[in-house]
Amino acid sequence: MGSQIKIFSLKELVKKKDFTLIKKIFSLMYGLSKEMILKEIEISKQKFIFNNLDKIDSIKSFEEKRSILDKYYDEEIFNEVYQKKVFAKQQDYDFRYKNINNCMNDSYFVCYYNNDKMIGLLNYSKINEAYNINKLYTIIKGKNIGTQLMDTLVNHLIKDNDLNTLLSIQVLTNNEDAKRLYERLGFRLIKDENGRDYIKNNSYYLMTTLQEYQDKMNERIKQDEVIKSK
Repeated sequence: MGSQIKIFSLKELVKKKDFTLIKKIFSLMYGLSKEMILKEIEISKQKFIFNNLDKIDSIKSFEEKRSILDKYYDEEIFNEVYQKKVFAKQQDYDFRYKNINNCMNDSYFVCYYNNDKMIGLLNYSKINEAYNINKLYTIIKGKNIGTQLMDTLVNHLIKDNDLNTLLSIQVLTNNEDAKRLYERLGFRLIKDENGRDYIKNNSYYLMTTLQEYQDKMNERIKQDEVIKSK
């Protein structure tokens, strides 16, 4: 089947009572897939190892200490952390899913499929005359799926909106990779009155226009064509 990207309106899905698709979208969006939970646990595990290295006999080498803590985490801690994460994510999912019929503001999803399996999504909403990206997530990294989702969104919005229409996103201050991605795509950091990066709730705020994004996208396409021609 290969890859496909589809755009859905939450209101339309609710209207059609397509709750099977809604569940798939929400499961990916709120991190219920096993792959996503395991990735989060691996991060927790590395933090645990780092924080406890000094508590092991200093005679042992660094690699021996890591090996001991790695095994201990898997045998003593993993199951408890896994269950807690599943429970927390399930609660978040249940709350949002139970209240889905009460959604007043429309929400849209750009979904990336590979062989009929949803492996990435972008959630966005319209606020007055602008658009905000609420969530961008891909299970597989390094395949430019996030960029493809963004490009699809912008091409879709350009059809019915002025090119000066604003597109915004918030990025956690500890997620430098995401910030660099959005800057490469044409987003710029919003500044405060002193010219410093505007930060609120531990997040950067970035913005672009459809025109600016389109210009950057065309530049990337030309660069790719030059590389392929060599």
